[in-house]
Amino acid sequence: MFSIQPSQIKGESLVSFILRVSERNGFSSPSEWLDSQTWQAVVKNNLNPKHQKNIKTFIRNLRCPSKAITHSRRTVLFDELRISTPRICPKCVKQLGYLKESWQTINNLYCAEHATILIDCCPFCKSPIEWSHSLLSNQCHNQLCSQPYASNHFMPELKELFFDEICDCLLASLFVDKPFTTVLPHSRVPQFSNLNSSLMAGFSLLNHKRTFEKLIKELFGENSQWSNLPAKIQLFPVILLRNTLQCCWPFSEYVERIEFLKTDKSAFHYDQDVIVTVESALELLHISPLELKSLPEFKNKEMLPKNSWINIAPLL
Repeated sequence: MFSIQPSQIKGESLVSFILRVSERNGFSSPSEWLDSQTWQAVVKNNLNPKHQKNIKTFIRNLRCPSKAITHSRRTVLFDELRISTPRICPKCVKQLGYLKESWQTINNLYCAEHATILIDCCPFCKSPIEWSHSLLSNQCHNQLCSQPYASNHFMPELKELFFDEICDCLLASLFVDKPFTTVLPHSRVPQFSNLNSSLMAGFSLLNHKRTFEKLIKELFGENSQWSNLPAKIQLFPVILLRNTLQCCWPFSEYVERIEFLKTDKSAFHYDQDVIVTVESALELLHISPLELKSLPEFKNKEMLPKNSWINIAPLL
């Protein structure tokens, strides 16, 4: 049991409290006294009775938070609203010296106290913020930087986004980074190295025609990796994005105007893999179930789950 035990503060995250306890008792990191599995459970807000018992060996009268918030499946990207990586308001950290649990929920973009954007990376060296003691002093953990954290630029339009709109922007950002996306990733918790830049990139694609045209140019350009594919396959990523969005955006109108491109080109030869899900092959590319069953993935199987990955290159 630690001899120095500061009180838990109302609204403080458990990970913040453990960082404070660790620092007050002379440890450079909680991993010096807490096993790695329990520490990861703290970070992810996924404590079980065994984890709680391990912590209470060192800290008496510990108040553990409720489980991470889950939501009905409104986004294909993740299941929980709580992010397991740090997000902070630099002004609050400087004033208070602790981290709020509310900052970890993905639909909280701004600090209500200071009307500033929450950050998850250093605005100077761009290093992702880490769970470390330096975070409590509002200082970048990167020794080559060591600058005090500060809020950075953010589109004012994003301040009013609802949860579904935030999820749409994050979804769209995947296609900005990887225009040839055909299978959407999924994780239990939101995973973005720089949530703010991802939001801005996705928002721009969904609302600005110039950003949309840049994506189309990438897909249909002469040097495109899909240059020999039928037009409807080249257009697949934008159709996939449009059909997965939860809210209405100008993006959908832009797609409608170019859907004439879905008509097939003349005969061609193509021998690279084209990975899609069974559901996408059936519903977006309109490949018949009979054609799909001719693929090697269906060997000795009558049907595959809709989210199974298949290579449709043999059908092209």
